[in-house]
Amino acid sequence: MPSSILRVVAVLACCASVALVAPTGARADANSEARVFFEQGNRYLGRAMSLRGDRRREALESALEAFTSSIRIVRSRNAVYNASITLAELGRPIEAYNFLLEYLGMPGLSEAERTDATSRMTALRPRIAILSVTTTPPGAEVRVDRPDLAPAGRAPLRIAVRDGAHTLYFAAEGYAAREQSVTTRLGDETQVEQTLERVQGATPEPTPQPLPPVAGPPQPIAMGMLVVSSNVRATVITDGVVIGEGQEIHARVGAGTHAVRVEAPGQAPYQSEVDVQPGSTLQVNVTMRPATSDESTLSPWPGVFGVATGIAGLVALTTIALAGASRLDYDEAVDAHETDHTPASYERAIAAESDLEDANLIADVALGVTAALGVTALILVLANDDVPAEASTASIAVAPTQGGATAIARLSWRTP
Repeated sequence: MPSSILRVVAVLACCASVALVAPTGARADANSEARVFFEQGNRYLGRAMSLRGDRRREALESALEAFTSSIRIVRSRNAVYNASITLAELGRPIEAYNFLLEYLGMPGLSEAERTDATSRMTALRPRIAILSVTTTPPGAEVRVDRPDLAPAGRAPLRIAVRDGAHTLYFAAEGYAAREQSVTTRLGDETQVEQTLERVQGATPEPTPQPLPPVAGPPQPIAMGMLVVSSNVRATVITDGVVIGEGQEIHARVGAGTHAVRVEAPGQAPYQSEVDVQPGSTLQVNVTMRPATSDESTLSPWPGVFGVATGIAGLVALTTIALAGASRLDYDEAVDAHETDHTPASYERAIAAESDLEDANLIADVALGVTAALGVTALILVLANDDVPAEASTASIAVAPTQGGATAIARLSWRTP
């Protein structure tokens, strides 16, 4: 085969290889980029759980931005789930609920994941209204309140909205557009049915393809009551979510295991896992104790030596002052003797010299004692340790209760 033909064949083979590999590489790049945003959102969400006030909101908004960036690239179920968690923490229950609806419609969910998402939807229900929309023919686009926005979806459609008046806009190819006004209420589900009329002369529409299954309404879950009492005003956190502050907190929770943490300023925190049974009240009585103890391993010796050092320092300053006065007396006596050279002036000078030597000796001793006591006190302070404070404790009791109420959303989020 001529070399020119071989070169052409080689070039075509390379082009074919690139054509086959490029889409896979593009998908890999997209998945990697989506994962970077997803992990960034997880970091912000985890940080937000340890913050309060404006800093907490800023971290949550950063987490939401990262999760939505990940979803724009690859609509993964974990990113959708974590976005719903973040929206709920931001106080945006409508969007959080709609993300959970989408999440429940995704394939491959385990029974535990469905139960968890359903529990969260149940917790959000009192704060939202639901529209359940069907059309004839099925598959019509449905817009809510504004016809210029993207469709909320295709009928049959179930979506969370605010309570109050709404206008629905329906559109389907080959059919006349329609509008319908509805009014919704918090906690209720409003059924909407709309029949569209075909436009004369419109091309017959193809046989509609089966629509993906729509997540049905959340099924009721078993509930229990969690009551946390403490001897001081405290903050009660269940599964990472603050459920109240005070000396006695009541909360309806889903039956099962929950992580409970009780915190109070200056007190050792209490943390444990509790098991709430269906239709029962779990009473947790927490005894909070100071985070630090007033006792120490070398008490009271560091304090004793500290006081002794202070007293010795005062004595040393006094003796130094006396030595200074003795020095003045000695200088005066020496000057007087040099003037008159009498035996009496000589004796005064000798006596003043003796007093000066005694005063200097006492001052030196006082300074040495002060230094020794100070060093000893410093060593004791450095070697001293606080006696560990007694941990906060709790007693737990179970009593029957009436079931039925909203659940507290459990704060957990998906990892990569």
